[in-house]
Amino acid sequence: MKTNALLLGFFLIPALVQVRAAELGHFRYEFSGTEITITGYTGPGGEVTIPAAIAGLPVTRIAQQAFQNAALTSVVIPDSVTSIGDWAFGNCTGLTSVVIPDSVISIESWAFSRCAGLTHVVIPDSVTRIGERAFSGCTGLTNVVIGNGVGEIGDLAFANCTGLTRVVIPDRVGSIGCGAFSGCSGLSSIEVGSVNAAYSSEAGVLFDKGRRLLIRFPQGLRQGERIT
Repeated sequence: MKTNALLLGFFLIPALVQVRAAELGHFRYEFSGTEITITGYTGPGGEVTIPAAIAGLPVTRIAQQAFQNAALTSVVIPDSVTSIGDWAFGNCTGLTSVVIPDSVISIESWAFSRCAGLTHVVIPDSVTRIGERAFSGCTGLTNVVIGNGVGEIGDLAFANCTGLTRVVIPDRVGSIGCGAFSGCSGLSSIEVGSVNAAYSSEAGVLFDKGRRLLIRFPQGLRQGERIT
């Protein structure tokens, strides 16, 4: 019985210390033996640069809601980060500039939702997935560059981005979710890469590859420009 108790303790101890929470300056974080996850921010906002490493360990993840509602005006995400979690920067209405590095693989659901001050976003080629509502409600967004590595654009990903006028869908995109560009009242052109295997476009209108299924007629396309 004593031996069993010792063995149980041996296996429980690593589980208890596997993830530990701490704080450095205005950043709350969790760390394991190899990496750091930013879990919260307590600072005054303004221009913020997220550290690339803490205590010698790389910052690899921005957790869900980590900066939600923060009074940020600009944020630089280091090139150690691979994932931006749900609502990570949601409702940061004063955020006007964000640098997403080419280390990021996934931008999760609602990650930048309702960041009304954003005007320009470059999604790097490293990103493979743009989550559900990731940029929805970014009403000031006029220009978005979707990286060539993106394969999936989630449901309502850019919904209600009323300032968007043109979107280019890269060749690798194989899935565009329901309502991805719904409510984009200024959108007048959706263009698709010429070798995209799933989608095509004509006169700014989004179709399936064979142009048999109309997927999205841009709301901003004027009546006189409608295709026949």
